[in-house]
Amino acid sequence: MIPSSRLDPWLERLPGGGEQVRTLLRAQLAMILNGLLRRGRARYLCAVSALALAPVAWFLAAALLRVPLSGALATSPARLTATLTGGITLLCGFTLVTSVSFAVASAYFSRDLEWLLSLPLTSRSILAHRLASQLCLGALVGTALLGPPLLAAYADRGQLALLPLGALALLALLAVPVGLGLVLVVAAVRLVPASRVRDATAATVTLTGFGLAALDISGRAPGQGTGWAGAVRALGSGALGGPWFPPGWVARELVAGWRGQDQLAVAWALPLLLLAMASLGFCLAWAAPRYRPGWAKAQLAPRRQRRPVRGRYRLPPVLAVLVKDWRSLRRDPIQLSQLVLPLALFAVYLLVPAAGAGSLSLFRDFPLWYGPLTTSAFAAMFVASGLGLRAVGTEGRQLWCLRSSPLSLAQLLLGKLALPLLVAVGASLALLWSAELRAGLGPADLAFSSLLLVLCVGGLAALATGLGAIWPRLDWGDPRRAIGIWLSVGFLLLGSAYVAVCMVALTLPLVLPALGPLGSALGAVLACGLCALLAGGATLRLAHARLLRLEL
Repeated sequence: MIPSSRLDPWLERLPGGGEQVRTLLRAQLAMILNGLLRRGRARYLCAVSALALAPVAWFLAAALLRVPLSGALATSPARLTATLTGGITLLCGFTLVTSVSFAVASAYFSRDLEWLLSLPLTSRSILAHRLASQLCLGALVGTALLGPPLLAAYADRGQLALLPLGALALLALLAVPVGLGLVLVVAAVRLVPASRVRDATAATVTLTGFGLAALDISGRAPGQGTGWAGAVRALGSGALGGPWFPPGWVARELVAGWRGQDQLAVAWALPLLLLAMASLGFCLAWAAPRYRPGWAKAQLAPRRQRRPVRGRYRLPPVLAVLVKDWRSLRRDPIQLSQLVLPLALFAVYLLVPAAGAGSLSLFRDFPLWYGPLTTSAFAAMFVASGLGLRAVGTEGRQLWCLRSSPLSLAQLLLGKLALPLLVAVGASLALLWSAELRAGLGPADLAFSSLLLVLCVGGLAALATGLGAIWPRLDWGDPRRAIGIWLSVGFLLLGSAYVAVCMVALTLPLVLPALGPLGSALGAVLACGLCALLAGGATLRLAHARLLRLEL
């Protein structure tokens, strides 16, 4: 045993909490750079090309957005504030749900936690590193997606000097749901029995998503925002649009910055910074002493034993893969968060009266089923992104088990496609039928639009599953890294283009009167099916060829 007199000088040289967090962040940054630049010549060239082209595309997007934003910024400050408040509220809700899933994966089920907890690191430092890494990732994604419109808005008003203050205020607001997500997960893990830890984390994600949807519905009122904002303006015009609600502070800070009111912008930004520091400090102070016991309980959770049934009929290979993936989905809070929040937000958009009016005005020259069909297809795209992209990657290093089983690659791909297809089709049909029944459509329109939606969503699910199999990430130590962020963004862009092509293709036969009603309907079905077959079939064939060459 080492005497304490020899340990005391060593303990005095341990870095403090801030230095520990900085060391962990530097190590994580080095890991990311090594993964981008030191994993082969092809990946190095792709990373360098992307880093060189990204700023050009970013500034080009800002320049293209400046013209349409110029007219919107000329509206009254009250309407602009209501619209921004609604959009920022939805952004906070999305951040809260993703923060819950991030906290579950990074703070309890990440593979490096056992090693980190064995080091002389405090629980506060580990949790602070997880929060800081999530904020850095959110800031990077926010800069890529929200940076161009913010830059265009400030440049149009000639107030570029206030752009950093607006970005800092928005980041400070989003730090609050990030910390709240960690508190919810730590509390759920400590309160439930050890055998129900995974179920409790999954239920936390689900309840958070539906709670935000309920808040969205209850907070709506007849809109005062800009006309192009649709359902967002109704949310910002209700009870949530008051000056007591922090998203309204960011909206007022942005409007003040665009109007050149420097002192007013600073006055709205200071409370946001104080709120962010207070909330993060409280979250770390509350969660740190409760973290290690909760992590130990999550690791000691007993596995459920399933008794084999003698004489049971053996499932076909595709159905066996589907059942396995369904069992994993039910207790995976990360994937549940990818499903719950988009569906809840799209349901709010379709079913709330204020949103329905905006949808009808947008598609007033089309059939009544056209608007719900388009919205349901985009909702299915997010479901396919959450399930299909990670269908192969979630197997990780255990993919060799499936490859060595009596299962062909074609059966493996079909089995991995089955769950995203069924969930996306079921969720999108539920949204479509709810909106169409509310609009009073007949059975013929219901059946026709449902067939078109099934074909469109089938192509989306095949596209997502194929892309995830072409670029799988099997060497992850954390389930969140089963797919890359840029693959997700690329699929959303490609999937949006696919949905747009499908809608245009099925519209063309409907506007040709020479075909007649029956010919137009058959032409729309054939056009949509052809788009799904070309996109999904080509992607799955490329995925099959990629898996044949994949070395495990």
